[in-house]
Amino acid sequence: MVNERSKYLETAFNSIADGVLIADGEMRIIDLNRAAETISGYSREELLGRKCTGLFHGRTCGTACVISHSLGPHHVTGQDEVKLVRKDGQARLVRLSTCPLR
Repeated sequence: MVNERSKYLETAFNSIADGVLIADGEMRIIDLNRAAETISGYSREELLGRKCTGLFHGRTCGTACVISHSLGPHHVTGQDEVKLVRKDGQARLVRLSTCPLR
């Protein structure tokens, strides 16, 4: 039953049209869906373990960004518009929405 549920969740995760990234406490990407690969131009293997600051460029990246606030001690949700730099060098404005996973 657990394996079946995991399979359903993985299918749903990879069916979402929006890019989804999951970062650990060090702001390293530990999971992502297929849409995140398509949007960024990077493969899953290229993004896993990479810091999100290497992909997103915002006013407060790495210090007071919405990702660090979600990962911080207060676990707040947030939204911001940041520049995503694709593998091909093309920059694109994207909206980040964060939610801490506990």
